[in-house]
Formats: sequence, C-alpha cells, structure tokens
Amino acid sequence: MQHPSSDANEQIIRRLDRLEDRLDERTKNLATRGDLEALRRELVAQATLEPMISSLKDQIIRVDADRVADRRALEKRIDKVEDEPLSRSDRLWMRLGQAAAVLALALTLFQFLVHYKFFP
Repeated sequence: MQHPSSDANEQIIRRLDRLEDRLDERTKNLATRGDLEALRRELVAQATLEPMISSLKDQIIRVDADRVADRRALEKRIDKVEDEPLSRSDRLWMRLGQAAAVLALALTLFQFLVHYKFFP
C-alpha cells in the first residue's frame, strides 16, 4: 500500500518543483534595493549633467556658426584685396623698398670687406 502514496508524494514533489521553477523565473528579473539605489544615483547625476550638456551643445553650435561666418568674411576680404589694383604710389614704394634693400646689402658688404682689409 505504500506504493500509491509514494506516487502521490512524487507527483506533489514534481508539482512543487515546477511551481518553484515558475516562481524563480518570475522573480529573477525583479529589481533589488541596491539596483534601485544605483539607478536613482545615475538618474540624479544625469539630471544634474543634462543642463551642462545642453549648454555645451549650444556653445559648440555657436562656435561653428561663428567660425563659418569668420571664414566667409575672411574670404570676402581676400577677394577684395585681390581684385583691388595696385596704385602707382604703391608700386613706387615697392620699387624704392627693393632699391633701398639692395643698397643696404651693398653697403654692408663693402663695410665687411673694408673691416677685414680685403682692400688695401
């Protein structure tokens, strides 16, 4: 007579095992207090950093826009300078500057040669 009760016990044990497995599956993804605390700290940190990140993004956008505007202004100034012809006085001063530089070089060379007595 013990045989039928052992079958009943085994069925009960199997059923309890299945129930325990189901319970484990359902409870294994539940958050613990430590998980919630870590999440809370992360959310607080994110909330405090969010305005700073937004400000930095806005600043980057402004700097990029300013850089593009400055580049366009520089290109316009360069185009204006390139298109502007040189006046006669500008060309005269350029030639006089070159002549003065050649004259200064010749005078320096002469002074060097006289100082080391290459000329008697």
